[in-house]
Amino acid sequence: MSDVLSMWASESQYSPGGVDPREACSCDQGFATAIAMAEAAADRNPAWWNEIRANAEDALEAAYCSSKLLGALIEASAHRAGIPAADVWDHIRSTGELPL
Repeated sequence: MSDVLSMWASESQYSPGGVDPREACSCDQGFATAIAMAEAAADRNPAWWNEIRANAEDALEAAYCSSKLLGALIEASAHRAGIPAADVWDHIRSTGELPL
């Protein structure tokens, strides 16, 4: 799995500015925890999500990495759609919808 994540992160089309999200948050463990929590949330499994969070080495580091990843995904989505990222952030703030 880490090979897939490394390939994903090295692709500039998925990493705005060619920045590896793990370098952006400067935390390998926080990145791994953030990805695991995202997987649990996408699976709609709050018990699994909470177990990951509660057993994280540093839950705040994982939260920061989650925010960095979400920001990178939103900005990459805006870039692919040809929309200024600021417009997407405004849309999210005003509607609560993620236009991904």
